[in-house]
Amino acid sequence: MHAIAPYSLRVFDSSITQKNREDRYHKLDQVMKHDLFELLKQFMLSLQNFALDKENKQAYRVTDLKYDDKRRVAWAWFEVGQYGMKSEIINIKNFQKDFEKGENNADIAKYFVFFFMPKGVNEGMALMHTIRSSGKKTLFFQKFNAFVRAKANRNIMMNPLSYSKTFSQWADAESKEIKVTRFAGASDFAEKVKKLGHVEKEMVIRAPRGRNLGKLKDFYEKGSNQAEVVEVLSEIGKKVTTTVEMNGVTRTFTVGSSSSSTLCEIALDEEKVKVVEGVPDFSDLFDWSFSIVKDFSATMYKKYTLAELV
Repeated sequence: MHAIAPYSLRVFDSSITQKNREDRYHKLDQVMKHDLFELLKQFMLSLQNFALDKENKQAYRVTDLKYDDKRRVAWAWFEVGQYGMKSEIINIKNFQKDFEKGENNADIAKYFVFFFMPKGVNEGMALMHTIRSSGKKTLFFQKFNAFVRAKANRNIMMNPLSYSKTFSQWADAESKEIKVTRFAGASDFAEKVKKLGHVEKEMVIRAPRGRNLGKLKDFYEKGSNQAEVVEVLSEIGKKVTTTVEMNGVTRTFTVGSSSSSTLCEIALDEEKVKVVEGVPDFSDLFDWSFSIVKDFSATMYKKYTLAELV
């Protein structure tokens, strides 16, 4: 249900004429005499009260904003709700109407956001929370980009991090499990069980004791047995994930999805992040997200030691 999608943050400088495109991005702390990390903090502080995106009929604000200037990380809840259409809210225990949502009511959901912007480099990281593969990255990006453009006359770029950048530390991690959520098989049985309430059907494939289902990189290698299995499973389920293990640490990655175009998605580790009434714990989310940033930093910022960055 809950996952983190990693994105890169960059600012292109069209005035630089270097042939190498990598040399044509602003360093994060030198964006037209502005520091992008400071602009981010200013932007999120400006959203302590609800604002409206009238075009898309969304209400949004930032709450519980925290930041660490030394490590140049910031994290918060990005609260967003949709309004504009009358609807009913039912109790799934008895299927009776509990509330009526009016046209001017917005049901607010919490989305965790985490940012890391080291000094002296031209690429930062953003981890954006998704719920059932749906997030609010586009809304956040559009509003933040408009803020930066007004301050520094530059546009930011916020694109999904590629697997080559994010997963190299985990490329050889061994897969212990493949899971298909919202599995469409066994429909007759599912219809009977559904009468008892909501059913989130899953199919799980586990490696035999002492063995594995391949390495993480195998799932993204075209023509591999693992990639072919993912292709088949994607046709009969909503999402395909694999849980891998390396040095006693596990991570769950999305390897196939029929509904999301996100290039990279890391499923929430509920052994490390408590979930209360469907909402992940804020403090646990920070600790878990920071561990993910450490993994990525070893690949993205190779000329720096981890201590210099975080």
